[in-house]
Amino acid sequence: MERARRRERVHVAGPPAAGSLAIGGEEARHLCVRRVQEGDEVVLFCGDGREWPARVARAGRREVTVEVGAGTLVDREPAARVTLAVGLLPAQAFDLVVRQATELGAAALAPVVTARSVARATGASQLERWRRIVIEASKQCGRNRLMEVAPPVPLAPILEDAPRPAWIALPGAPPLLDQLGEAGGLTLLVGPEGGFDPDEESAARRAGFAPGGLGASVLRAETAAAAALALVLGGLRRRGVRRS
Repeated sequence: MERARRRERVHVAGPPAAGSLAIGGEEARHLCVRRVQEGDEVVLFCGDGREWPARVARAGRREVTVEVGAGTLVDREPAARVTLAVGLLPAQAFDLVVRQATELGAAALAPVVTARSVARATGASQLERWRRIVIEASKQCGRNRLMEVAPPVPLAPILEDAPRPAWIALPGAPPLLDQLGEAGGLTLLVGPEGGFDPDEESAARRAGFAPGGLGASVLRAETAAAAALALVLGGLRRRGVRRS
């Protein structure tokens, strides 16, 4: 028996109107690589929680024309809105953090410049790259809301403005999973390679960030970010927390 083909997901800049829509740029190239043909069904999404069925009317290398149907709200977001703040890492490692955070369900990602950050802020081009990774990961995992990615900032604004309750991932701290309550929104703070320096750790504690442990293993920073997010979202899901 022939297996049904997965419908390709296409990101569009805004809510599409019913009728004919021309798709160009990277999305058209993606559909070309995926060998989408006339008559194939695709799914459009713009990041606001909705998706639109569409059928390919014409498939070209530089432009694909689709006929758009009625949109529906298909919200696959976790119950809790989690902001993940992570110390800047080398490019490939932080790209992985962006992808994994999107797939696991973080609502927002805040890159943080810390004393031990190996990488530094690189401007608008890097931010655009991260946002493109969010789109690609959302296409793959089925999210219809795009994770927010902020420009890199120093630690101080994160400590002041991040949603509460908030935790800082620290080796040897009480297990993070044991500290979860019924929060619908929270912040996880994870350090760069080498962790936070003593002054940063003290500042986080004074700002109300509770220390949370991720287990006995020593984790790479990008692994710690994914582990913290998975622990929190999985734990809240088991507790039946609902989105506020």
